[in-house]
Amino acid sequence: MEDTLKLSELLQYTSLMVQRTFSGFVWVQAEIASMSDRRHLYLELIEMDGAEEVAKCRASLWARDRYRVENKFKAVTGQALQAGLEVMLKANVEFHPRYGFSLNILDIAPAFTVGQLQIKLDRIRDRLQKLGVWDLQSRLLFPEVLSKVLVVTPEDAASLGDFQERIEVLGEHGVCEFRYMTATFQGKQAVPSLLRVLIEAQQMRSEWDWQVLVLLRGGGSVTDLHWLSDETLTRTICEYPMPVVTGIGHTRDQTLLDEVSALSLGTPSKVAQWVLDQALRAPLEALEHYHTILRCAKERLGQYTLALDSMHRRLTTEAREVLQERKHLLEQQMLQVIHADPQSTLQRGYALAFSGKERIPSRDQALQHNTFTLRFQDGDLEVKHEL
Repeated sequence: MEDTLKLSELLQYTSLMVQRTFSGFVWVQAEIASMSDRRHLYLELIEMDGAEEVAKCRASLWARDRYRVENKFKAVTGQALQAGLEVMLKANVEFHPRYGFSLNILDIAPAFTVGQLQIKLDRIRDRLQKLGVWDLQSRLLFPEVLSKVLVVTPEDAASLGDFQERIEVLGEHGVCEFRYMTATFQGKQAVPSLLRVLIEAQQMRSEWDWQVLVLLRGGGSVTDLHWLSDETLTRTICEYPMPVVTGIGHTRDQTLLDEVSALSLGTPSKVAQWVLDQALRAPLEALEHYHTILRCAKERLGQYTLALDSMHRRLTTEAREVLQERKHLLEQQMLQVIHADPQSTLQRGYALAFSGKERIPSRDQALQHNTFTLRFQDGDLEVKHEL
């Protein structure tokens, strides 16, 4: 058949058409599906429509351009190129009869990657807010006395050492217990790893009733942390039944997990300080109350001591005055008694009338006796009357 073409002829013709159609560079939006580093950087680019892959091709970043392109991207995003990122690439389109279609990368637009991440975050925020779960963590109450904390960190995380150094005093004195679990915080395994740990942590509460879950990582660039801004993971944290405290990155590097957690403190050192403050709050308040009670008791005791001293002085003075009055009264009464003594009466010039040993106190009684005796100071006188 005259219209029949060899495969090589067809592909060569296709290659010429591609060269004519795309004689210069083009800007291409795609997601990096995978990367292979062999001096030159080989990438597999894909386009996704929801969960469906709708396009795929190979791309190459030659060594002569690699240093410039990678450094440009890192200077803006703070992170190296990696799988999972949405990128905008400046590239030449190539079609080789044997090796097929590919892109030769010339440059990159880092701002596009950062912008795509922001669009993704906004979309997730909007959906979770419409579902009414966005602020569920903020409604949870922290325990009055913090005594059991579960910490989740990447394996061999450098930030964990600083955290443990700060809070070790709590464990040494039995103020607060800590247990640790590890999870992946970046890369494609970050979300499934963290979801698994969150489930295991909740199951652990049946044997160890921890009160607060702490996620520690210790910083990272915007793109390095994008793995954590996943809708499923974020919703899981939103709906988690226990308070979650994050120390994943600095304020400028916040993830969605920081935004929805019960408390976001940025760095592991700040989380450690918060744990110290919370765990020591009750003992310190109790100690403060003890000192307050002790001070009040001392003040009250001092007041009572002063009052007792004053009362003692007043009672002593009053007792002395009463005794003095009673003594004076008794002396007067004694004088009266002395003055009332018959002998004293005689000494004052009076006489006493007797009939035998019976004293005659009145004239009428004296008239009843023919004789009676008048006793004077210097002797007795017998008296007779004839009335």
